[in-house]
Amino acid sequence: MPTQNSQEQLIEALEETVSDAFEYLTGEGLASHAKVGDRGAWKVLCHMIYWHQTTTDGIESVVSGGDPRQF
Repeated sequence: MPTQNSQEQLIEALEETVSDAFEYLTGEGLASHAKVGDRGAWKVLCHMIYWHQTTTDGIESVVSGGDPRQF
């Protein structure tokens, strides 16, 4: 099990990564023409958030005895 100190380090690292990502997306990322397939930075971010939340919902449903979610 992680120690309190290592948990705090993980949270700090996560917060820094999220902060860096938002800084990019609200700064130079707004003008970026980089694409993943036909998606720009904002669409990729939204796609990732949606699927991570959907996956989490499905896992929680199964763990609590429910059926897997189908979308």
